[in-house]
Amino acid sequence: MKRFVVGISGASGMPLAVTLLRGLRNAAPALPGGVQVHLVVSDAARQVLA
Repeated sequence: MKRFVVGISGASGMPLAVTLLRGLRNAAPALPGGVQVHLVVSDAARQVLA
């Protein structure tokens, strides 16, 4: 299993983080054991996402 930690701290990183998370989701079936993602989101990023 591959493990990743993704941190989002504000508005500028949100589009990149979403693209990365979607890519990891799409790659998971091809990786032995799948993918485990830990997502860390700041309060500012949470507000932007909302």
